[in-house]
Formats: sequence, structure tokens, C-alpha cells
Amino acid sequence: METALAPLTLHRPQPLEAIAAAGAAGFDLSGVQFRVYGQPASPLLYDPEFVVATTRALAASSISVLEVSNVVLEEDFLLEEARAFATFAAAVGARVLQVVGWDDVVDRAVENLAFVADIAADVGLEVVVEFMPYSQTKTLADALHLVTEIDRSNVSLILDSLHLFRSGGTVADVAAVDSRYFGVIQLSDAPSRAPDFENLRPESIGNRLVPGTGELPLRELLGVLPDNLPVSLEVPCMAVAGLPHVDQAGYVLDGFRRFLAEAPPR
Repeated sequence: METALAPLTLHRPQPLEAIAAAGAAGFDLSGVQFRVYGQPASPLLYDPEFVVATTRALAASSISVLEVSNVVLEEDFLLEEARAFATFAAAVGARVLQVVGWDDVVDRAVENLAFVADIAADVGLEVVVEFMPYSQTKTLADALHLVTEIDRSNVSLILDSLHLFRSGGTVADVAAVDSRYFGVIQLSDAPSRAPDFENLRPESIGNRLVPGTGELPLRELLGVLPDNLPVSLEVPCMAVAGLPHVDQAGYVLDGFRRFLAEAPPR
């Protein structure tokens, strides 16, 4: 099982710091994040020198890039920004472009996702779509609708365990979906009781738990997913936010390994 360090796990890292921390902690893969919804993309996305620096950092850390994030589907969708994401991802050997849906006009979101899929396919990339209960693509069903509507072979879902359960989804819902629609799983744990709606996003970006230390049915979830999915650990923990980045990464990976060792997914 390949493990990836999601950049959100670390407290305010620069991209190259996340790569170095992932490699030093023992991850197989790392993510590179240039944008979150509500903020502009980092200028590093357009910097050719950063491509060189990233390639060198990956070689020094003996890891590769899983996902480059986030291409945002929104009313003011930026075509050239999406091209820049694909260009960077291809240049550093990333596997997937991560897309998040913040457009309440579904037909427009479908059209723009098709554009992203096609430019990604041109450079040999996969695309994964994430749903979040506080976004416009709120549920597994919402994300699956986007993916099936465009009918592109290089597009699947990134399944975030926290977002699945916080959006009211279940293991049975996941089991009912054709496994070919899953490309990556983002894993974290949490208490079973969800916070109030206005606190869903703060929880997701700053207060998750290492797998096995909360109450979500993660073993059951892994048990209905394909064995070959890369597992991206997205576990920002308040308890370790003050530690060096490599220690934050190591805390999460060591905890995940204990989770796997205690009992295999069923």
C-alpha cells in the first residue's frame, strides 16, 4: 500500500518543505498544493525555476508526487490556470490533478471538468474529483454525477474519509459504487459526532485524527475499496502543529502503520 503525505497535514509548509518532510518520514509520495478555494493560486505555479527545484527535491527525497492541487471548478473558472496546473504536474511527474467543485451551476461545472480532463489527458495525467460537505460538490453522489456526466476514462474520485462521513455517506454507499470510479483515498479519523455545519471546514483543515484514534469505520471503508489505491494521509493535528514538519509527518505515518498492524481492513 503506497502512502502519500497530503500537504494539508503539515502546519503551513512551503511545497519543498512538504516534499522533504514526506521523504524523511518514510512516505512513498507527496502532494503539491498551489491553491485552495477562496484564495489565488501561488505564483510558484507559473515559475519555471520552481519546476527545477521541485524535481531536485523529489530526487533528493527519493519520492514522487501523487497529486497537484487544487483546480477549482467555480463561476469564474480560469482556463489558463488549469493549463498551468497540468503543465506543472506533468513536468514533475505527478500522477493526478485534484479538482474541487465550488460551482452551484452543475452544467457549467461539468463542462469545465471535461476541459480539465482533456488537457490532463493530453499530458498523460489522471484527474480526481473531491467532494466536501461545505462546498458545492457536497456528497459522493454529487461528485460521481460530475464524473459520469463527462465520461472520460482518466477521471475518478478522491475519497476523503472525513468528508464521506461528515456528508452523511456510509460504507454501504461506497460499496455500491463501481470500484473503477475511485482513484485515491484520503484517510483520517474523527469523532463519530459531527460538529455544527459552520465548523465542518475548520475541523477538516485543522483538527483531524490519525487513523485508529477516532471513531470512524475506517477498516470497513478500506475493506470495500480496491487494494491498490494510494492512501493519502490528510491529518492536520492540532496536537503536533508546533513540531518540525518532519516530526508532524512522522507522527501521522507511524500512527497509520500502527492502525494497519493492529488489524487488517476487512
